[in-house]
Amino acid sequence: MNATQIELFEHVTDAFSQPQDGRLTNREVYRIASGRAGISKAELDEPKAFGKAGSMRSEMKHRIRWILNALKTSGVIQHVAGERAVWELTEAGKSKLRKIRPDVSCLGYSTDLGIAIWSDAERVMDHWQETIFLALTSPPYPLRIPRLYGGPPAHAHGDFLCRHFEPIVKHLAPGGNIVLNLGDVFEDHSPAKSTYIEEVTLAFKARFGLHLMNRIIWQSNKPPSPAHWASVRAVIPWMTCGPNAIAQACQNVKFEFTIVKSFSFSRAMRLIV
Repeated sequence: MNATQIELFEHVTDAFSQPQDGRLTNREVYRIASGRAGISKAELDEPKAFGKAGSMRSEMKHRIRWILNALKTSGVIQHVAGERAVWELTEAGKSKLRKIRPDVSCLGYSTDLGIAIWSDAERVMDHWQETIFLALTSPPYPLRIPRLYGGPPAHAHGDFLCRHFEPIVKHLAPGGNIVLNLGDVFEDHSPAKSTYIEEVTLAFKARFGLHLMNRIIWQSNKPPSPAHWASVRAVIPWMTCGPNAIAQACQNVKFEFTIVKSFSFSRAMRLIV
């Protein structure tokens, strides 16, 4: 696929919105931008003669480096001091690439399977009219030091999630499901685990009448700190509005649960007919 320079520019800028620290190497930018643009590795590495000497270099990588320099000139990214071919977002760049007005909804990306909307979740779902069969999400963890995207403390997590999920529950199909990656956290200044996951599960039961079907185990390959208190597994509640409907639909289906060892939930629940 021969992406235009404007399309490629969007893919390069989008790449810097992925890492939490906004830091990428040249090689990582090549991989992410080309993947978003649908450019194969062969196309990415295809050489072309440059200059009077006719030196052979990748034209696609040359175009991406040109965009990186343009972003640097614009004050969006900068070289990481003491590192070779490593870029990071400037403070101005973090604001330009990551902030969106609360009254705006944007199409993040689309595939043959659907779309990703970049907006305030509560605002978008308040206007949702389609039937929902599965809501699978990883909301912000109630960390003591929140990420840049924020998040409520553990004691307020139940109200926070119920407020966002109320319009979703209204549109659940019979037997519709909600699966939450909540993640273990600890009580302040203590090795004791917080009970907020149990509290959230009970809040969904009390407010929405959702039933807990099971707890899916996710084994993280990157445990949080402090390491001596960290849990490498997370318990992910699977809830539904219609347990009997699921049982009836799955009479001839065997559910097999497995430990997930990456950030993908595609293997969290395999259906074997």
